[in-house]
Amino acid sequence: MHILLIEGVIVKSRVEYIIYRKLLEAQARHGNFTFAYEETYQVDGKPFNIHPDFVIRFVDNRVIYWEHLGRVTSQSYMKYWDQRRKIYEAQNDFGKVITSDELHGISDEKIEKVIENIVINAQVSEDNSSRYSNMHFSLR
Repeated sequence: MHILLIEGVIVKSRVEYIIYRKLLEAQARHGNFTFAYEETYQVDGKPFNIHPDFVIRFVDNRVIYWEHLGRVTSQSYMKYWDQRRKIYEAQNDFGKVITSDELHGISDEKIEKVIENIVINAQVSEDNSSRYSNMHFSLR
């Protein structure tokens, strides 16, 4: 499934659509960041073949890579995530990665809370195991 947004961006899922819309709302409220959907990840200044779901750039040069892990129950999907994680770790960017899942559903309020944590640079996580990232959230 692909969803075309008014801004000309095509997202791949309903959850990414909701996250995108909530990021737009937060951007209008705060004005201190920009974001892109599936922007090419750069390694040593060169494009690399991964595309974080959302790259959030703040005016203070802070960068966040938000990876929504939509299929954490799939072994092959998680193997792919582990490969991506190793790339972030090798580039010393793993501390900039925020992950989310929808195992228990989604709620607009929870997505807004996650975005607010990102905006205020709160280093919190709902999963202390660091299995997915150092900052992982359920969207419900």
